[in-house]
Amino acid sequence: MTLPKTVNPTGADGSRRRTGLAKATSFAAVLIAVLVASATLFGRKKDSPGRDHLCGIVDHVQYIPVRGRTKTFNDKRTPLASLPLVFYQQQAGQSCCDGLKQVAATTTDKKGKFDLDVKAGNYWLSTEWNDKAYKYAFDYPFSNDPDVTCSLQGIDLKDDGSAAWWVTITVD
Repeated sequence: MTLPKTVNPTGADGSRRRTGLAKATSFAAVLIAVLVASATLFGRKKDSPGRDHLCGIVDHVQYIPVRGRTKTFNDKRTPLASLPLVFYQQQAGQSCCDGLKQVAATTTDKKGKFDLDVKAGNYWLSTEWNDKAYKYAFDYPFSNDPDVTCSLQGIDLKDDGSAAWWVTITVD
C-alpha cells in the first residue's frame, strides 16, 4: 500500500502555495456562486403573457434659443413629480378621452419616473399640468430595442400644450 506524499504548502521563500485540493475547493466555490447567481437571474417570475412594461420619465421641456445661431436651441428639462397619468384604449376615429376605456393609471415619483404594465396596443395618455390638459396618442411598444431603459425614455410636456415621446439613443 502506497501513501500519498505530503506536500509542503510553504514555498522556499515562506509564501503559501495552493495545493490541488485547495485549488479544486476554490474552483468549486466559484462554480457554485455562478450557478446560484444564474438561478436567481433566470428564475425570476416573468411578466404575464402578452403584457409589456411601459416606463420612463415625464418632464417639462423648454426650448431656449441660442444667441447668434438661427434655429438652434438648448433644451431645459424639469422632471415632473407627483403627476397623475391616465391611459385610455384608442378607438379608431375617436378623440380622447370621454367614453374610452381606461386601461391604466399611475402617478410619477419625485424624479418624474413612472412604471406600469400595459399590453401592446394603441393608447391615449391624459394628464394635466400647470393648468393645461395634455393628451397624447401613441402606439406601444415604441421600440423593440432591448437597450432602451426606463431612464432613457419618457414624455416631454411642452409650454404650447403638446406632448411627445422621447428616446435617448447612444451611438458608439
